[in-house]
Amino acid sequence: MRFDCSIFVLVAFGYTAIGSSQQQQDAFIAKYLDLVNVYFDHRHVSILTQFTCFSMSQRAYVSAKLSAKSFQLRHITHFNSILRLIDTPRHTTQGFVVDISCDNFLTIFTQEDFKIIFKNNNFWLFVDFEDDQIDLLTDRQNWLTTLDMLPISEAMFAKRFRNISDPAIDWILFDIYKIAPHFPLEVSIYGHVFNKNTIINVNADNKMTKTQWIQVTDKFTSKSNRDDLMGLQLKCGLVIAYPERYTYLEDPKVENVDIFTKGTASVAANMRENLNMSCDIIQMDSYGWNINGTFNGVMGLFQQKRIQMLSHATIMREDRLAAVEFTGEVFVIETPIIFRQPPLSTISNIFVLPLDTQVWRCCFVIMIISIIVMYTQFACVHASLRARMSTYDVVTFVWGAVCQQGTHLVISTTSGRFVMITTFLATLAIFTSYSASIVALLQSPSHLIRDINDLLNSPLKMALQEAGYNRYNYLVENITLLQTVYEKKIKPEGDKGWIYDPFVGVEKIRTQLFAFQVEAASAYKAVAQTYTESEKCSLSEIHVLRLAVTTVTVERNSPYKELVKRRLRWQRENGLMNKYKRRWFPKKPICEGGARGFMTVGLQEVKPALYLLLIGTSLSLAFLLLEIVIYYLIRFNKKKIKKVHRTSETIIKKYWTDVQNKH
Repeated sequence: MRFDCSIFVLVAFGYTAIGSSQQQQDAFIAKYLDLVNVYFDHRHVSILTQFTCFSMSQRAYVSAKLSAKSFQLRHITHFNSILRLIDTPRHTTQGFVVDISCDNFLTIFTQEDFKIIFKNNNFWLFVDFEDDQIDLLTDRQNWLTTLDMLPISEAMFAKRFRNISDPAIDWILFDIYKIAPHFPLEVSIYGHVFNKNTIINVNADNKMTKTQWIQVTDKFTSKSNRDDLMGLQLKCGLVIAYPERYTYLEDPKVENVDIFTKGTASVAANMRENLNMSCDIIQMDSYGWNINGTFNGVMGLFQQKRIQMLSHATIMREDRLAAVEFTGEVFVIETPIIFRQPPLSTISNIFVLPLDTQVWRCCFVIMIISIIVMYTQFACVHASLRARMSTYDVVTFVWGAVCQQGTHLVISTTSGRFVMITTFLATLAIFTSYSASIVALLQSPSHLIRDINDLLNSPLKMALQEAGYNRYNYLVENITLLQTVYEKKIKPEGDKGWIYDPFVGVEKIRTQLFAFQVEAASAYKAVAQTYTESEKCSLSEIHVLRLAVTTVTVERNSPYKELVKRRLRWQRENGLMNKYKRRWFPKKPICEGGARGFMTVGLQEVKPALYLLLIGTSLSLAFLLLEIVIYYLIRFNKKKIKKVHRTSETIIKKYWTDVQNKH
């Protein structure tokens, strides 16, 4: 009977030990579920991949509990097999839980699919069930350092916490990351997970409810703690379009050279200073273009992994996404077509513009009436005038009166003088209005070029600034409007259609009938230095090419992309970008008071009058030659007739003489 009792005691003790172990496992699972639920709910993550070594029943239990909380689950327990991680789309978040008590769990991070798993939309949670009191994971850093959890990563280490003095805390959460692969691991306390028996809330029905939550340390209310990169140096690219004139970025003597690069470099330099990082610069003279899948220029350096960041901003282009990633917006490059409105004389004949069509008709009617009245007087009424006047004299008199010229005619009759005075007074009023309008029109621009179609049909020549984006957009991109501009205005000019120095093109605008597409900052700088106030008032712009916004580019899958984006956004919100924009990008020159200075009249303005003078002179010479020819023909005919008469008289005399001699 003693033996049976001993067996009973041993069996009872065994069941008790098994029960105690099972209860301990159940307690761990319960704590695990509480941790996973509260942490990923705190991160607003609903898609989970779990790397654990739970038993089949435990996995089923965990899956049931988490599924009830609306989590989408994937459970992986075999770490030696070829693992496949479903990459997280850009606008989706995914959570990963790793139980570090499992054997060979580090093989997860040796697979090919896990090279880019530490992204900002992948939330990693390493779970340690051991409750030792080692601070800041000193004993765990050896293997944690082997993982490239760079600043872009979202990795947390959860450690069981058991302290009699503070029984409300279940877990301590450590934020872990590295500044760069060769930097040590940065570990700091993110917060604490409190158990359900601590917080009691009173709901609207006055019922007591228990909850669980995370208390985050004050300094982790944002991720500003990762903004200090501890003097990290990255390989950066720099593009200088005018290397032969480049000195250094802040050189005030040549600040009009590479204005855009210098302006955005100031923004990028401030960003790097905020992040406590620096650049090792590689200089190029081109941003580069995609040629059969391979970039040249600075984009080629990104593709070859020779640089990690651009030290200034560049244009966002879709084709560049194959080599780089874009961060925050910086500035917009404005590339207007700048020109001066041409004078009216280049568009139309200003000598016919002062008077309306009806006024011109009235003038011709007055001239005809005056000619008819005067002709009637000397032809029909006053016969004495016929000896002193002809029809041509009347026409010449009326035409001279219109032009405010005198006459050599002497009209003695009262009615004739009255007609003369009336004609002079009528033409005087018309001549005064005409002269005043001519003066105003000579000093006025045309204002006829309002859009690109007007520019294409105008006599203005045109050129483009020698820039990579201009050649690409006009020669490569299939944009109908730009192709039309190129074929009609640029291609006929040949090499003169491309201007390297913006100051040369701006000077042509000032001195010629010329339009120039140029970066606005460079053009405004030249205008402010070389144009008079009246010349500034005559400037006009047309926008044809709209470039995308610029950004600081980083290498693909860069761990510093989010940090750069946040610091650029911070500069924009705090007005620092506006400060740099005012410093480097001058505004459009203002036309003070709308004043337009005196304009010198050139040959272009009086060209119609010169043509009229030339035509009149040519006609007069032609008539002179005709008169001379007619004169000599008449004279020759008269001589011939006289000679014929003499010959005939001689023949007749000889005939009669012969007749008389016979008789």
